[in-house]
Amino acid sequence: RVSQAPVHTLCVGHAESMAAILLAAGEPGHRQALPNARVMIHQATHSMEGKTSDITIRARKAENVAEQLSNIIAHHSGKEMAEVETAVRHDYYMSPTEAINFGLIDSIVISRVEVPKQSSKRGVGTSPSPSNPSTTTGTH
Repeated sequence: RVSQAPVHTLCVGHAESMAAILLAAGEPGHRQALPNARVMIHQATHSMEGKTSDITIRARKAENVAEQLSNIIAHHSGKEMAEVETAVRHDYYMSPTEAINFGLIDSIVISRVEVPKQSSKRGVGTSPSPSNPSTTTGTH
């Protein structure tokens, strides 16, 4: 939300917990996953010990963090808060198609296209053009 530049996100393997939130927070239309990737959201986990008063304080803080994370997921997925809270009660694993339906990603990267190679200014080696994307996407 701070960056003015569009942030493109891509899940290559597993995006679990905070990684799933970062994936969902990418620029709408540019949140992608490979076909065999997995996305998992869940409630924040905390362990507590100590005096009863300290545990109570930490428990309130944990509830606040859980609500804040659910709000972030709801904001980026377009889901109602109640639906997000239900989904995160337990580990909720999703395929890329399920993650699209939940609103966490926008598309599945299905193939890589060849990018024309250009000679560098020094004439040594080649590199892809930064202005051309190296993947094509489609939704399932």
